[in-house]
Amino acid sequence: MLTPLKLKEKLSLDRKTQEFINKSRQTVFDILKWKDDRKMIVLGPCSIHNFQEAIDYANKIKKLQKKYEDKFFMIMRTYLEKPRTSIGWKWYMYDPYIDWIWNLEDWIYLSRKLLLQINQLWLPIATEFLSNILAKYIQDLVSYGTIWARTTESQIHREFVSNLNIPVGFKNNTFGDIDIPINSIISASSSHHFLDFDDNLNGKLINSKWNNKTNVILRWGKLWPNYDKKTLDEMNYKLQSANIDRKIIVDVSHWNSNKIANKQIDIITYLSNYYEDIAGIMIESYLRYWNQKISNNLDYWISITDSCIDIKQTDAILEHFYKAINYAEV
Repeated sequence: MLTPLKLKEKLSLDRKTQEFINKSRQTVFDILKWKDDRKMIVLGPCSIHNFQEAIDYANKIKKLQKKYEDKFFMIMRTYLEKPRTSIGWKWYMYDPYIDWIWNLEDWIYLSRKLLLQINQLWLPIATEFLSNILAKYIQDLVSYGTIWARTTESQIHREFVSNLNIPVGFKNNTFGDIDIPINSIISASSSHHFLDFDDNLNGKLINSKWNNKTNVILRWGKLWPNYDKKTLDEMNYKLQSANIDRKIIVDVSHWNSNKIANKQIDIITYLSNYYEDIAGIMIESYLRYWNQKISNNLDYWISITDSCIDIKQTDAILEHFYKAINYAEV
């Protein structure tokens, strides 16, 4: 088994890239803490499934980053693993060739190589942390981490986040309960003792410091959407009452948009009126519109999980959001 230490020796992080990641993490935290007026735009496909497609998409997002850099801080959503509702393809880190052959060393090698190359384009990365063991192979390359709806109540994930020096967003659970991510933040902001592994995969007892760089990501539950002004006000009130002084990010995809890619545009238009209430937005975007089922003949540039808006649509809605902020600030 290739250890995290050995993989980091093979695909090492150079000083310049490390400085870029450190600066990106600080920028994220400054936005969450009202110290940077820009909005975080976390955008990318629901899942990464092809190395070269991911690089192609990163290059296109890099151009948008330059276009809107005075108002937006772009972060590429580079999700490599996922907790499934039941069973299914578990994403790039588990099956990069989509052949259902579980070659672990290929998974982790290609995943780290991909994140390293995207960072070297000077584009920050957001990813979901699912396995606390696999995270050790890539966490030094991540500028913004997320804990998703099915794991946000997990004690293991809360403890894991408490030992990270990375901004991390906790989502509400699948039923839409907005108190749960607050409890997650409180837990991750505390010190914990727990069993973990070092970079040689040796077990050890961790006494975590705590992580005060966490925030809430609002996503729809099974009962109601949660991007409306009423929910934003309620969430901000609950955060203030819990003495949590970090802004919200709204996930405009998934069930907030009923998994209809184009509906994300309507939600972002709505949020343009309340941009001061949020730190930013999370968008499902990719090279071409919609999605496709896994098959032996995949179309290039189309998501194989959730549907996405394409690059032109992404640019158009970001331009609308950008102009709305500029108009409001005049």
